[in-house]
Amino acid sequence: MPFVGCGFNRELVDILTSMTKGHVIRYGGKPIMARYHNTCGGKISSAKDVYGVDEPYHIAQSDLLEGKGSENCFHSPGFHWSIELQKVDMLDFLSMSFAGGAERIYNSWEPEKVDSSGRIYQVTLRGRIPKSISGSEFHKNLMEYFGPNGIKSMKFTMEFLRRTIIFRGMGSGDGVGLCMYGADGLAKKAQKYYDILKFYYPGTEVK
Repeated sequence: MPFVGCGFNRELVDILTSMTKGHVIRYGGKPIMARYHNTCGGKISSAKDVYGVDEPYHIAQSDLLEGKGSENCFHSPGFHWSIELQKVDMLDFLSMSFAGGAERIYNSWEPEKVDSSGRIYQVTLRGRIPKSISGSEFHKNLMEYFGPNGIKSMKFTMEFLRRTIIFRGMGSGDGVGLCMYGADGLAKKAQKYYDILKFYYPGTEVK
């Protein structure tokens, strides 16, 4: 569900915009930083884990209505995904994205920390001098190098073959805040927009 710009508009969007004009999501009386992503893959991550910021309305939680049934975003084409990449391409990615001088040449990487949702939120780059970076920074570089249809999120497992690595993952994006396909799923379950916002931004109010 990408934003395609102001040049593409639909009547329904205009109607919904007019209906919600002046409505603000607040926490403790203050407007929030409303983070969102494409597909959570069944689990929302906290802003604390992914970005290292304390935003109490961005918590780790399951993407389930009342804790039961199927995940709200289960209908997303990005709920499950897999991609097979050449090992040499991953080495090229490390060189192009992170290398800088003789002491910053990395020949491998590994997950360092994983949150309760299964997302890798800290990565170690292995080389002469190892370096730890955030999962969000690592994923940003993955997206820039392999494109949007490559490794879609940091929620994945790896299978190492002779020349390739198979990544099997869930979700698309950082997994923090509102899941767009999840919001669509809740709307299809007859949930009101303000209830959907409160689900993904717990403890907030819309007014």
